[in-house]
Amino acid sequence: MRAIKMFISISIVLMLSLLAFASCSSEPDIPDDVQYEAPGTPDSEPDIEDDAQYEEPDMYDYEPDPIDYAQYEESSASDSAFPFPFSVYDLHGNFVTEEVLGDKDLFFVFYWSTWCPSCVQAMPELAQLAYEFGDRVGFMTMQGDFFTARDAGIRITENAEIPFITVPALHNELQPLRELLRSGFVPTSVIIDRDGNVIGDQIVGRGLERFQEAIEYALGR
Repeated sequence: MRAIKMFISISIVLMLSLLAFASCSSEPDIPDDVQYEAPGTPDSEPDIEDDAQYEEPDMYDYEPDPIDYAQYEESSASDSAFPFPFSVYDLHGNFVTEEVLGDKDLFFVFYWSTWCPSCVQAMPELAQLAYEFGDRVGFMTMQGDFFTARDAGIRITENAEIPFITVPALHNELQPLRELLRSGFVPTSVIIDRDGNVIGDQIVGRGLERFQEAIEYALGR
């Protein structure tokens, strides 16, 4: 009787061992066409329970020294010749309007982004143009990545000693100017007159001589 009980116990142990081994060695059936993404890929979205904790930061909580607009004397609205009115915050957090461009014959508008090497290299050229033609031409730049790379824009323009305003290209009030600058490339520049007409062709790319020739042509036409 005792031998029978021992035999039954050994049999049960063996059966349990075989079941455990079978479960460990089995593999799930995975179809070949299933794609697996690592967690945190751009297409995955985290579960956000409280949107309040993801509040957008204040874009203008940075307070650098105000830019020097000495050569662009403040003028009344009636003296402003820029044909596209706007009222926006500039790169330095100053509230500016078209009046800051003054009563000029022409206006040079430069569209750029901080990630573009040619745009950065053009900055000292633009500073030189402003001091060379600033008595008759108003200058401004429109930064395409203003809201995502504002600090970089400040460093770039300050290093080049840009003496004029930089404004957000994507601001709604600047839509008419964006249309004039639409080329699919950066940098792109246009020269416009007091009536909002583009003088000459768009200037795609950079080059001090190219800029100078375009401005001289526009002034002498």
